[in-house]
Amino acid sequence: YMPDALLGQSIETLIPDRFRPQHPGHRTTFFAAPEPRSMGRGRDLYGLRHDGSEFPVEIGLNPLTTDDGSFVLASVIDISARKKAEDALTQYIENLRRSNTELEQFAYVASHDLQEPLRKICNFSELLQSRAKGLLPPDIEQYLIPIVNGAIRMQTLVQDLLSFSKISRGELIVKTVNVQEIAELVTSTLDTVITECQATITIGTLPSIKVNPTQIEQLLLNLIGNSLKYRGTQHPVIDISATRNQEYWEFAIRDNGIGLDPIYAKQIFVIFQRLHTKQEFAGTGIGLAICQKIVEHHGGEIWVKSTPGEGSTFFFTIPHTPHREQRFQIQPQTRQKKTLIQ
Repeated sequence: YMPDALLGQSIETLIPDRFRPQHPGHRTTFFAAPEPRSMGRGRDLYGLRHDGSEFPVEIGLNPLTTDDGSFVLASVIDISARKKAEDALTQYIENLRRSNTELEQFAYVASHDLQEPLRKICNFSELLQSRAKGLLPPDIEQYLIPIVNGAIRMQTLVQDLLSFSKISRGELIVKTVNVQEIAELVTSTLDTVITECQATITIGTLPSIKVNPTQIEQLLLNLIGNSLKYRGTQHPVIDISATRNQEYWEFAIRDNGIGLDPIYAKQIFVIFQRLHTKQEFAGTGIGLAICQKIVEHHGGEIWVKSTPGEGSTFFFTIPHTPHREQRFQIQPQTRQKKTLIQ
């Protein structure tokens, strides 16, 4: 519009036809209690050009009181570029979410379908190694060892990959569980390893929270198992505790193991990332990636603080209010420590 074309015209001239009938009522409501604010909270606003085309706008309202009465200074900003960028970002996020879903689906199906043939390869290669013992030249028998070991490692890798892909499939089903009972169950499961390395595991008073029990058990099993695996020359000492914060519980699993350089504190949570060779420590490099996925699936975070040669402390948080659940109350408990196994 040229300025002269608007002088004396109603403000509704600048509003698209479909919004024009409601606007006088909005104006009356605003003048009943005028205050500086953004116009159209919670809804998209559009302006109308002289040629009849529409464009998205952002409008700020500031009331003014003068000798001639009350007026409103309205600042109108064309946000077409911003909306275009927001739409592009929304589309990018949607494409990324769809791609992630497809990748998870592929990982799940591939892992599931590979299990049966791998099981046959493992079984028959081990059977062949057993039956052929002493019947083949020694150098030929040696060829069977990497075949058997490779098949077993591939089977373990596929099983871990299947576990990883299962975590975020479907809705998170939670219920109130006592984490202390789960920790005690996990230490019972690891009893053989704990006895072999003469580990001492201390569990503080852990809370009852709303989580997926199976996933939290797997989380603790992986973290405690790592503390036992990456031990130093001294007997492992592992302490499990929890602290309540305003919005979440913070859990800590502290050990006196070999530790790690802080520069690898983020890398270790990336799938297939390993700091040691399989000859030094067995594993597939998926365990901590599974831990991170479980914690993030519950809306929390996981991280590690460590010093080489002095041990590591893994922290993870679980919000008081789980995803898609109503807020619930947890009574704080006095921490009481007890030694489970020594």
